[in-house]
Amino acid sequence: MKIPIIGICDTNANPDLVNYPIPANDDSEKTINLLLTKIEESLQGLKSDVKTEVKNEKQALKDGESDPKKEEIKATSPQATARSEGHREDK
Repeated sequence: MKIPIIGICDTNANPDLVNYPIPANDDSEKTINLLLTKIEESLQGLKSDVKTEVKNEKQALKDGESDPKKEEIKATSPQATARSEGHREDK
């Protein structure tokens, strides 16, 4: 499934077994708490960024701007291609 593996690797671990090794003491509760706090902060920042992007897209749609992704899909659909080539769409 090619799921990337992130792992805390100290001196007794083989970092070649993980895709993204984090060099740290995996036996220390303080280290684990620090790493989890930093990961949580990063995820909260991403969540905030996504919410802002969605809000901006919704506002743009309300203001009458078209969604470029939807326009691209419409333009390349088989029905649009058939219409542009003068073919009738049978149903």
